[in-house]
Amino acid sequence: MEFEVITKVLEVNRDDIIAKMDNLGAQKIYEGRVLLDYFRNEASKIGEEQKFLYLKSYEEGLGEITWNGAHEIVGVSRKRHEISFVVGDTEKAAELLTELRYERYAHQEKNRISWVYDAWRFNLEEYPEVPSYLKIKGHSDEHVREAVVQLGLGGHKITSDLDRVIIEFTYHRDWYNLRFPPKNPLQAPAPV
Repeated sequence: MEFEVITKVLEVNRDDIIAKMDNLGAQKIYEGRVLLDYFRNEASKIGEEQKFLYLKSYEEGLGEITWNGAHEIVGVSRKRHEISFVVGDTEKAAELLTELRYERYAHQEKNRISWVYDAWRFNLEEYPEVPSYLKIKGHSDEHVREAVVQLGLGGHKITSDLDRVIIEFTYHRDWYNLRFPPKNPLQAPAPV
């Protein structure tokens, strides 16, 4: 059973994080736009989500289906069981989830840069109209805290809050429909 231990460092400077990753010699494994579509079964209620099923789409056309189980707070981190696998056709995956009676209830877009270094994974997350933050994944709360110290980020707010909580309650944005402005000003964003 695979568990993820994760924390978030809020309001980081994008250029500083990139420079710190370069200085560490961290390996960049992804840079680009990510689309997230969240699904729930009919028994779930908005705002009560403790377990998440979502489809992540990358610019290259590939994607992932991820299920996150209920979480446990451990220090400044969140620990939860995660199951994730690659899908080659995200549109067909979304269609399958709909046929299985899962409702698509939220959509987000974000720009992400991901690195790996010394058993850590770092994701620089940039949502529309939300200050950049750094997700740090490690094998324990102590391991995650070590990364915060090593990067010199101890002066920032560090939280185990869910993305939804950060986006809705800290930055007062609509987590359920968070999109970048269309590149073509005449093109309106599609509703969820």
